[in-house]
Amino acid sequence: MTERATKKRRREPPDPRSDLRLQDLPEGAEKQRVLQAQRYFEAGDFVAMRKVTGELEKSSSKDVRAAATALRSRVGIDKVQVAVVCACALAIFLVALKYLS
Repeated sequence: MTERATKKRRREPPDPRSDLRLQDLPEGAEKQRVLQAQRYFEAGDFVAMRKVTGELEKSSSKDVRAAATALRSRVGIDKVQVAVVCACALAIFLVALKYLS
């Protein structure tokens, strides 16, 4: 085997801002608001980020709306996680019901 085949490939982690497409945004106040929302996200201030992205989702620019939606989706509720938690709660309930009866 060659040395290359035996080494594990090191993959670079994807850029967390890759879906924002900041280079496509028109210059101006809206781009600054998107960057501000991104800074709020990185700082962990999700309330302020949701407020800014809520305003940006009403923008006339399609790219700004897409970036705001992408940012907002990062802090949204994961439907799969909710389904798993509900399934676990149901399983615990059924086990307890069987045990108590």
